[in-house]
Amino acid sequence: MRRVLVSAGLVLALALSPLEVARGQLEPGAPASVVGDGSGAYLEAAPAQLLGGLGRATAELDVFPTRPSLEEVKGGALRRRLLELRLLMDFNAYAYEPELMQTFRDAVDDAYESIGFYKDAWETQALLGEELPPDVVNQRLVKMIVALAPLRSSEVRDSMAAFFAAPAASPSALKAGQLPRLWALAAAGPDEAYDSVGNLALVGQRVLRNLASQGLVIGDIFDVEQEARFHDIRKAIRSVLVLDELFPATRDGAADLRPPLARLVSVYGDVNDRVVAYHAAQSVGRGVDERANDLATTFADALDQQRQLLDDGSIDRLIERLEAIQRAHRR
Repeated sequence: MRRVLVSAGLVLALALSPLEVARGQLEPGAPASVVGDGSGAYLEAAPAQLLGGLGRATAELDVFPTRPSLEEVKGGALRRRLLELRLLMDFNAYAYEPELMQTFRDAVDDAYESIGFYKDAWETQALLGEELPPDVVNQRLVKMIVALAPLRSSEVRDSMAAFFAAPAASPSALKAGQLPRLWALAAAGPDEAYDSVGNLALVGQRVLRNLASQGLVIGDIFDVEQEARFHDIRKAIRSVLVLDELFPATRDGAADLRPPLARLVSVYGDVNDRVVAYHAAQSVGRGVDERANDLATTFADALDQQRQLLDDGSIDRLIERLEAIQRAHRR
């Protein structure tokens, strides 16, 4: 009963002024940590985590220009904060009514993806060595402005904050179409035997284990299906790393084991940039062979990183560490 009352008090305090509470947690662009450090049961810890993520994202959005240049988007932290919020929503999906959670999640995802689509123009121009047509860049800018509009609305922010502040009384039963990819890859749901940190460690180690068992290596980056698989692997590993970095227990408890996977995600990102540039070259009909060669070289580097990661047991050691963290957070 005491735990329930304490949790209710926390939710009420955050609901009274959720964005103001969250904004005080972080200067724009600084490393983030979840509010509450992930302590407490899965359902109890969700409001503080999501309200904190929402506050950090909206604090960045409030200083984000209405019509930013490509350089301003490249150097800003808004997209990272939106990614953190989206992943926290995925991790805590079982704590909320699924349909409204999906509505808010779609808004955050649209904003995140639109910034990335606009930012890709900067990366593509740098790799092509020439500017994209102004109408192409402007079209991406307008799409981003439209996607960000809901999150700039005080009504939407307040509705989202009120929703985050009131989790379900028991874990929601998510249907196949409502299940975040993070939990689908883990092939598991939250376990009440563990606190929020323990459940995060559970998700992380199971996602990595299942990815490794399915195979991390693809052979042909120019094959459409294999390219999609490559990007799915990258996003899944990145999701685990980003969430682990948000929770002090996993960030500090596995700090020595994350760098190899972080390097792999970085190299995967380099491949992604070159895939975008390759397709851009195809669309304009210039520099296709040069971009294809650059993509092939960068992909070969990524394959080397993959093989090293598999050969030296880096993934297995991180999985074992996350398992140990999970056991340490049994309720």
